[in-house]
Amino acid sequence: MGVKVLLYLLFLIISFPAYPSWRADFQIKGKDMGVSPLLKLLPPFSRNQRWNIEGRISPDLEVSGDGKILNIQGKVDYQDLSITHTIGKFYLFTPSLSLQELKVERKEKKWKVETLLTSPEIDYLGFTFKDVEALLIIEDGKLTLKSLTCVLGEGKIHVTGNIDLTDPKFPLDFKGKGEGIKLENITFHPGKGKLHVRFRIKGNGIDPASLNGWAKLEVKNGELGRLPVILEIFSLLFKGTSRASLHSAKGDFKIRDGFAYTDNLELRGKGVSVLAKGYVGWNRKLDFLIFFKISQELLRFTPLTKLVGMVIDQLGNGLVRLRVTGTVNNRQYTIVPFALGGDLENLFRRILGIGNNP
Repeated sequence: MGVKVLLYLLFLIISFPAYPSWRADFQIKGKDMGVSPLLKLLPPFSRNQRWNIEGRISPDLEVSGDGKILNIQGKVDYQDLSITHTIGKFYLFTPSLSLQELKVERKEKKWKVETLLTSPEIDYLGFTFKDVEALLIIEDGKLTLKSLTCVLGEGKIHVTGNIDLTDPKFPLDFKGKGEGIKLENITFHPGKGKLHVRFRIKGNGIDPASLNGWAKLEVKNGELGRLPVILEIFSLLFKGTSRASLHSAKGDFKIRDGFAYTDNLELRGKGVSVLAKGYVGWNRKLDFLIFFKISQELLRFTPLTKLVGMVIDQLGNGLVRLRVTGTVNNRQYTIVPFALGGDLENLFRRILGIGNNP
């Protein structure tokens, strides 16, 4: 019964311009009502039959209007809210979400919505964001994210941007930064470190392959040698347990059509310096050319495999180049020998920008 009454009242709210003499001043309250029956009454800029939304809603709203202007104020709480896209790969779930300080105004056919979105936890595309707060404005079908703050991997994230809700592809433009994000909480692998990142992303919200932009990242205080790809490469270079370690990384990425490209991803550690050039895609395909400089001291105390392609420079440092291809979950490694002749040390300095032993 409560849902039917609410549906009737929402019908009046949305269609009220057809009744110019309509006057209203009432409250809408509900508890744990299903979200699905209300979807057909959402404003046009929010309706898209390819979306599937489940959960329970508890509104507490005050509604007033005079036939030309409609005002709604209050809050709306959601429980066990899940949003999926039947064509794209979008997935979002939260056990609890609240639209606080909600203000809705409609003048004739134009809507404006302002609200403060809060949630203790949101799972989005496999990542868990905590302590989420977002100041949102929706006007003429355009969503503006004035400010979003949250915690990911114990690090702080801040994002601003906008989405065009009138376009079925939901074109977006976001920029932001993250500080002190723990790698072990976002990579699903035992590598450790604190990630600092800045980014700008444009593209279609339901199609990650359309994304373009840039990102700058840096990892400090890390144990990057524990990442699977690094462990596999070390197993190609060294016999048994290696003393090599990597504790920091930094690089710039250009994002184009869902691929992230870099030509200066640099990793540093005890006895090893590394430069990676290549790309990784949202489709998990990758292709990197990786240069290693292994210090004389590390070579002295660490047995090497019978590696074809390693050369020793005038100072006793080892220089190796290999290529990684395949996918994130199925990597293949190929040694790429250096051409004979030439000044390899100077070549490596130019490639890595590293002139001293690590």
